[in-house]
Amino acid sequence: MRILVNGYFYGGNCPPFVNFLKKIHHETKVTNALSVLDDHGVNGEFLKYDDILPISLKFFEKVFVILSKKFRLLIWKPFLTWKAAKIVNDFKPDIIINHKASVKADIMLGTGFRPQLTYIYGGEVHGGRVGRRELDYVFKESEYILTTTEQMKNHLVSNRKELQPKVKVFPLGYFGFDRINQFKKDTKVDEVRSKYGFRDDEIVFLDSRSLRGPNAGFKAIIKSLKKLVDRGFSFKMIFLRGYLGTDFMVNNLRKVIRNDEVLANHIVLVDEILSEEQIIEYYFLSNAFVSLLPADQCGKSINDAVFLDCSLILTDLEVYRKRLGNGPSYVSNQDVDQVVSTFQSVIEGKEFKVQDDDLKKLVSMSDSLERFRHLNKFIEKVVGDFSGSY
Repeated sequence: MRILVNGYFYGGNCPPFVNFLKKIHHETKVTNALSVLDDHGVNGEFLKYDDILPISLKFFEKVFVILSKKFRLLIWKPFLTWKAAKIVNDFKPDIIINHKASVKADIMLGTGFRPQLTYIYGGEVHGGRVGRRELDYVFKESEYILTTTEQMKNHLVSNRKELQPKVKVFPLGYFGFDRINQFKKDTKVDEVRSKYGFRDDEIVFLDSRSLRGPNAGFKAIIKSLKKLVDRGFSFKMIFLRGYLGTDFMVNNLRKVIRNDEVLANHIVLVDEILSEEQIIEYYFLSNAFVSLLPADQCGKSINDAVFLDCSLILTDLEVYRKRLGNGPSYVSNQDVDQVVSTFQSVIEGKEFKVQDDDLKKLVSMSDSLERFRHLNKFIEKVVGDFSGSY
């Protein structure tokens, strides 16, 4: 069976998602219908260039797409749909899986190929965004909508009644546990801290997600840091841009750094795409991981933090409490006072880590390949049941 994944080449869950599908179906390829607009390279940990079917654009075609999108000329979208259709025609997949409900999925569905599945991880539909008109076409045309938690399924169905028969839950496990476990055995924290210029006794907080957008917790974190500085606390706050960080948010952080010299001494901005090894090292050297996203799936970022022994300062979400237990510190609605209190507790030596029993449960869920076999059975059924043609 031939599977085409429409997702990212670098970062997040998509590269390991493709990697695990390949272990079951060797003829699994990945493309990105928006690669001309969000090209971040290739995650060599999980993908080879042979796995990729890139959208082929000549120089002037790239310029055309970028400029027409910038000036809101909608011709760029059907143009990329035409390009995506060429990839579909050449590869001739049995099924397409859109790795995120976005314009990328909209373009691929516009090729007319069926069946297509669309995965939703959370951020694209959190809060009121689930009602956006932009999602109507994706929801209508996808054969099924796939999510990783019951919580996200309930969120979708409660806001979109028509999705009741289309939403399926497939938890995919946690990527990289064996590698992380070996890394911890072979590596000392003080050595990693020295490599990146942090003192052994320094309290370090890590945020890899607030630079994704204005609602991702950035304002609450900055306000909290200012209060800590005013109270005379010593610490460092690392902001990792990551592959989803935006220029707009990075520039906002740079403004904060320029306008507040005292606070700037406590902030480290890593404005680059990191290798998997570097990401692991940053988690490992940090005392605490902070994520105030309003919706999430408890995926790779959280589990990296758990398995690399970080204290957790997280939004109070049902999926977190169910999987992580009562060890982390949970913050309601990006409440600054709660964030400051927890930061202060960490600085003073308190830990907010996943407890042993809950950790054992997470480890037991780390067999991603077995979970992909369940997904594979579903994919085969969809292909077998589908009677349409491209």
